[in-house]
Amino acid sequence: MPMWADTDWTICPQFCKCKWVSGRKVAECTNSSYPGIPSTLSSEIQVLDLSGTALGELRMDEFRKVNLTNLHKLFLRDCAIHTLHKEAFRGLAILIELYLSGNNIHSLHPSVFHDNARLRILSLSHNPIEKLEDGLFSNMTHLQTVDLSGCRLSHIGRKTFVNTPSLRRLVLDGNNLTTMKVDTLDHLNMLAGLVLHNNPWVCDCHLKEFRDWIVNRGLYAQPTSCAEPPVLSGRHWSDLNSDDLACKPQILFPAADTTVEVDGGNVTLMCQVQGNPMPDVRWVFNSRPIGNYSSRTFGDHRYLVTESADKTRWVNLTVTNVRNQDRGDYTCVAKSAGGVDERNVYLSVNYQRGGVGGPGDTGTMTGQWPLIMGLVAGLLFLFAGVLLATYCYCKRRGSNSSKSCSTKKTPSDGILSSNGDIGGYTGSSEQEKSLLTKVNPVQKPPRRHERPPASSSGMEPTEVKSSLLDSGSVFCKYLISWQQPGCANDSTTRSTL
Repeated sequence: MPMWADTDWTICPQFCKCKWVSGRKVAECTNSSYPGIPSTLSSEIQVLDLSGTALGELRMDEFRKVNLTNLHKLFLRDCAIHTLHKEAFRGLAILIELYLSGNNIHSLHPSVFHDNARLRILSLSHNPIEKLEDGLFSNMTHLQTVDLSGCRLSHIGRKTFVNTPSLRRLVLDGNNLTTMKVDTLDHLNMLAGLVLHNNPWVCDCHLKEFRDWIVNRGLYAQPTSCAEPPVLSGRHWSDLNSDDLACKPQILFPAADTTVEVDGGNVTLMCQVQGNPMPDVRWVFNSRPIGNYSSRTFGDHRYLVTESADKTRWVNLTVTNVRNQDRGDYTCVAKSAGGVDERNVYLSVNYQRGGVGGPGDTGTMTGQWPLIMGLVAGLLFLFAGVLLATYCYCKRRGSNSSKSCSTKKTPSDGILSSNGDIGGYTGSSEQEKSLLTKVNPVQKPPRRHERPPASSSGMEPTEVKSSLLDSGSVFCKYLISWQQPGCANDSTTRSTL
C-alpha cells in the first residue's frame, strides 16, 4: 500500500510545509533539492507549490502516479522544466490554476491540457515558446485568463482558442508577434483585456483588419505601437488611421528589364499591379509622368492610358503612331501609403528595316513637315528678294547709261561727217587751217613719218585712216581729248589742247 494512504495530510517531508491556507490544504515545497514530485504527500493536498525546484521534465502521469489528483492549484514556477509530456497533467480533472512561468518550455502539444477542462487561470509566461498550435485550448470552457507574456511567440493558430467562451484576459506582450488574424480572437465575446505591447508589429495591410477590430472593440491598451514600416515606427495604434496600414504594392507584370521592339504604328505596354489598398499607378516616360488615365497629347506624342481592375489592376499605355522620338524607357510606377514599386520597359523603334517610306517613316516625316515648310518658305522669300534687288539695280543702271549717252559728244556728232567735213561744215583747206590756227596757235610738230605719195587713183582707205589718225590731225587731237587709243600720246599736243 502506498505510503500516502495512512498518513495525515499535515505530515510532510522535511523539505515541505503542509498547512491550511484560505480553506485549502497547502503543501509548500519550494526551492527543494528533491529531484521530482514528492511521493509522500497526502492525496488530500489541494495546493502544491514546487517553485524553484529543479524538476527538469514532467513525464507522463507525473501527478497521477503519486495520487495528487485533488489539486486545485499547481505552482511550477522556475523549475527548469524543458520537457513537458503531452499527458503530464492527466488525471487533474479539478485543476483550476496552473503556473508554469519561468521555465524552458519550447513547445506545447495540442492535447497537453486535454484533461484540465476546469482550468481557469493558465500562466506560461517567460518560456521560449514560439507558436501556439490549433486546438491547444479547445473546449476549455472555464478558461478565463491566459498569460503568455515574455515568450517568443511569432505565430498563434486561428483555432488555438476554439470553444473558450469564458476567456476574459489574454496577455501577449513581449513576444515576437508581427501580425495576427481577426478570426483568431473575434469569437471571444467575453474578452475584456488584451495586452499586446512590446511586439514588433508590422503596421501594414496584413495587420489592418486586426488593428481596426481591436480599436473598434475597445480592447486597445497603451502603449501598443508599430515597429515597422519606418514611416510608422513608434506610432500608437490609436493614433493611426485605417488607411495608414498599407502594404507595399507589387508589380506582377512585366518582368524586369523588358524590351519591346516595334517598326511603327501603335504599341501597347502592359502593367499588372496588386496591393492593399490598391495603389495609384502611372506611367513615366524619360522621367516625365504621362496622363491621368485618359488620352493626352504632349507635343507630338499622343498616349492613351486604359485600366481594368479585378483582384489585380491592369494599367496599359498605348503609344499611337510610334516615331523615332518615342524610343526610350517607360516606367510603370505603383505607389500607396505602403511604399513604391517600379518596373522599366524599354521601347526600341526600328526605322532602318523599312528604309525611306518604310514602316515608321510616316511618323517621322509628319513630325518634320513644319520644319520643311518653314525652310521652303524662307528660301522662296530670299529668292524673291534677290530678284527684286537685281531688277531695281538693272533699271537704275540702264537709266544712267541713257543719260550718259545723250550728254557725251562723240566724234561723229558735229565733228566729222562721212565725207570728211569737220563740225558739219564744208570749206577749203585754208579755212580749216585758219580755224585751227585761231584755235590752237602753237605749231604742230613734224610728222613722224612721211606720207607716201598718193597714187593716181586717189588715196586708199588705209591712207585716209592714217591721215586722220596722225597725231597732228584735227580729228586725232579731238580724240586725244577723249583719251581714245590709237592716237599719239604727245605731251605738247595735250598741253595745246
